Amino acid sequence: MDAADATRFVRESLSIPNEDCCAWSPPDEERDAFLNERRSDLINSLVDPYCVMVTPDASARIFGQWEERPYTMFVVAKTDKNTVLLLNSENGCFSLGSFDAAGVVQILGFSSNDALAEWVD
Repeated sequence: MDAADATRFVRESLSIPNEDCCAWSPPDEERDAFLNERRSDLINSLVDPYCVMVTPDASARIFGQWEERPYTMFVVAKTDKNTVLLLNSENGCFSLGSFDAAGVVQILGFSSNDALAEWVD
């Protein structure tokens, strides 16, 4: 997988209609409006994909099916608070993560082929 493939995966995932999206939404808000706002946030946070190495820590391995080894991933979106949306180059799944103070990417653990679901959750 290269940066062009990563961009294609993001576009394909963002074309998932709200009714088929697996993203959480608050019970006191209208789901479509909430997801449309989060989708807009994600689109505005997209970056030119770039490669990073991620080694899931013990807590990430509890929440996801990760091995204790480095994974080649692409950063596809980033907020000003260092939250990043990652795309696993091995399986095309998205995960939420962040940069720690040393600049190392930490991953939460969950992953899916639904970029918006990972971004919202």
